[in-house]
Amino acid sequence: MGRLIALALLIPSALLTPAAAAHAASGIRIDQVTHGVELTLTVPRREYPRDALIQVTLTMTNVSPHTIYVHSGLQIPAADVLDSSGTEVYSPYQPLGDKTLLDPKGPGPQSFPLLSGHTWKEKQYLVLRGRYIEFQAWLGNVRRGKTLGVQTSAAIVRLTQQPAPQATIATSPSLHAIVTPAEPVSGPLLYFSQTSCSAGDVTQLTGGGWTPTGGTTIDSGLDVGPPPDSNCGSARWHVLAGWLNHPVIEIDYDQPAP
Repeated sequence: MGRLIALALLIPSALLTPAAAAHAASGIRIDQVTHGVELTLTVPRREYPRDALIQVTLTMTNVSPHTIYVHSGLQIPAADVLDSSGTEVYSPYQPLGDKTLLDPKGPGPQSFPLLSGHTWKEKQYLVLRGRYIEFQAWLGNVRRGKTLGVQTSAAIVRLTQQPAPQATIATSPSLHAIVTPAEPVSGPLLYFSQTSCSAGDVTQLTGGGWTPTGGTTIDSGLDVGPPPDSNCGSARWHVLAGWLNHPVIEIDYDQPAP
C-alpha cells in the first residue's frame, strides 16, 4: 500500500497564544475517519532524540452501523516510521531491519470482527529512525477475498541530537552485554534481541518482542566459549537496546564457525 505523508502547516511561535503554546509542548494526536473506522494515533511528545525508543498508542473505532472486519496476524494494525521521502525506516514487524535473523511469522491471513461502536487499542514501541509516524491497517474479511488499506496522515516529530548508550560485550559465563546510558534515564532498560546458534547441520533461531530488564545486563542465552563449554559452532546475536524516550544502541556479535 502506498504511503502518503501530509505535512503540517508551520505556525511561527511568536503567533502562538498561551493555550496554543501549551498544546505545542504536549503530544501529538492524529484522528482520521475513513471507510467506517476512526483511526487515532497518539504520540506522547512532539520532540525526541533521533533514534529514540518511544511508545505510541493506536486506536481503531468502528463508527459505522455495521460490523467491520480487520486483518490480524502479520497484518495487524501497526505504526511505521518514515523518512522525509516516505520510505519506511523502522517497522515494528522487523525492528532489526536488514539484520533480522528470525523473520516474523504468524497465522495465515485472518480477520477479526470489530462490532459497531467497539474499539481496538494497542500500545506499540517504535525507534525514531525518521520524523514521520503513520498508523495503517487493512480492512476486509479475508475469507471473502476483500482487502482495503487505510491509514492516517503522518504525525511529524522534531528530532534532536543525544548520544546513544554504550555497550560492553562479554562471553563469560555466557554471551551478554552490559549497557551504560550516556545521560540520566528512568525506567527499565528495554531490548529487542534475536540469536542464531549453529551446531553441525542444525541452526536454532530465537527471538522475542521488546523486553524490560531490571538492570543493565542483557543475556543472549548462548554459550560461546571454547569447546566443550560452547553450545554453538557459530553464533550471531543482534540487539536493539535503550531506555524509553532515549536513543537505542545496536549490539552485534558474530562468531564465525571455526
